[in-house]
Order: sequence, then structure tokens, then C-alpha cells
Amino acid sequence: MAYFLVYWDISGVCNAACRYCPSGSKNILGNMHKSQAGFLSPKDFYDGLVYLNDKGIIDKSTHIGLYSWGEPFLHPQFEEMLNIVSSLGFVYSLSTNASTYKQIHSSALDKLFEIKFSMPGFSQESYDRQHGFDFNKIKENITKIVTNVHNWAPKVSFSVIYHVYKSNASEIKEAAEFCRLLDIRLDPIWAIRTGFTMPATMPIIEPNNFRTDMWDKIKKIQPINWECPQYGMLILDEYSNVVQCCVAERYVPNFVIGNIKDVDWSKITEIRKNAAICKPCIESGIGFLAHASGGAKINDIVGG
Repeated sequence: MAYFLVYWDISGVCNAACRYCPSGSKNILGNMHKSQAGFLSPKDFYDGLVYLNDKGIIDKSTHIGLYSWGEPFLHPQFEEMLNIVSSLGFVYSLSTNASTYKQIHSSALDKLFEIKFSMPGFSQESYDRQHGFDFNKIKENITKIVTNVHNWAPKVSFSVIYHVYKSNASEIKEAAEFCRLLDIRLDPIWAIRTGFTMPATMPIIEPNNFRTDMWDKIKKIQPINWECPQYGMLILDEYSNVVQCCVAERYVPNFVIGNIKDVDWSKITEIRKNAAICKPCIESGIGFLAHASGGAKINDIVGG
């Protein structure tokens, strides 16, 4: 059976300065993850999609997210990559920090389902604390992207993924008004330390700006026999490798399972379930928190 959802990093490179993300330029883990990042070539992308489709690993019902660890709008051949996935008939989505503006041509809009904008707050102070970008430029880019896409494709979905910290709770209502004026969704999530290695091994830098009280509440509701939804997804890096999951980063042993043209597809799920990372990730609540941190309520945010 073909995968319903695939995340394929067309860009492993990210330009944000996040301390608690392995891709961030100022992350507290070091350089190993981000130093190995690159870009997926148009040829490898086209050939890979055709190969996976021919093998029955994906089909035209498969939804392809062109992101995982990197910033897709940084890809030097961004427009060509969108044209490839669209021309082959696959529905696709994007997630971006909106630091870079690129126009999406009408030829690639037919199969575009959604664009998510990741925001660490709604002020220059919050951006100085996390992403390190010009806040006004971010708002300008989001507005331009939404307006230009909706002029040609009004059914494309947009959302702001608002990462909630203690310091930006008071800014959530301004973010909500910004989204209302653009007629896009606001989806607050509790900010977490991304990946497996960082939350498993690294202490939080004081002062703690995370809502760890909400982390604890979420972890307590993890079902006893919870099965990670990653097993039902296919995760590919920018080198066309099948990797363990969205939570795993390059610090994790056996992060790469194998290239899409070399792996034994009949054993992928078994390999992933038996990976050394899986049991501690599930038992510690890291995996559950990563999947259940969304849906933060306004009252919990401003009252926390």
C-alpha cells in the first residue's frame, strides 16, 4: 500500500538562529546536523518521485510535504522543484519561516494544498530571541505570499504555526488579528526542543522560557499502548535517503536507513519500529509531545 503522507526535505539548510533546533545556526548541540545539510537536486527529485511511484511506494493520493528540517524557500531552484512535483500530479505542501520571499508561479499552484508559516512570537523582541529575523519583513513576506497565491488559487490553505513561549504569550492576540485580516488560520503550539538528542540529553538554558508545565500535562495523557504515527509516514532527507522519522536528527545512530533505490521496502516499517531510538523516544514522552503539542488554547496561553 502506498504511503499517504511523505515528508521530503528539498532543503536541509535553514537560516534561522534557533537554539533548540539542530538546524538552527545558534543551536546548543553543535554543528553536526546543520553542517551536513544540502539541497535536493531537481533531477534527483524528479527521478525519485517517478521511481517511488513506479514501485508503488507513493501514488497520486500521496500528500508530499516539501520540508522537514530545512527551509524550502532557500532552495536555489525553488520554482523548478514546485513545478516538478505539481507536473507529476502530486498534491504538496510547504512550511516556511517566511524570511525569504519567492513567488509561486501559477503553473505550480494547481497541486499546492497548504503553506504553513512558523512564527516564534509577534514582535521584534521575540524574533531577536529566537529566529533572528526582521519582524516587519516577516509580516511583509507573509502578506505578499498569501495575497499572490490567493489571487490565482483561493482554495490554498494558510496557517501561522505560533510557537508559544512564556515570553510571547501577550503577543498572541496581535497574531490572531494579523491572521484574521489575512483570512488565514492561527494554530498555536507549545514550543518544544526539537529532535530526539536535545530533549534527551541537553538541559534547558536558564532562564527557562518554555511552558514545561504544559509539556508535563501532555505527557501524562499519553496512552499506554500509544503507537507513533511516524510508522505510517515516509521521511526522506535532501539526499533521497529514507530516515528514521521526523523527530530523529543526524546525531541519532542509524539516522539514515538507506537510499530510496537501495532499501528493502518490505522491511522499512520493521526496521523503524526496532530502531534503537524508538523505545526511549516513546517511553520518555518525547515522541508523544512532538505530535501532541499543537492545539494550544488561547486561555491557557494568556493565563499561563
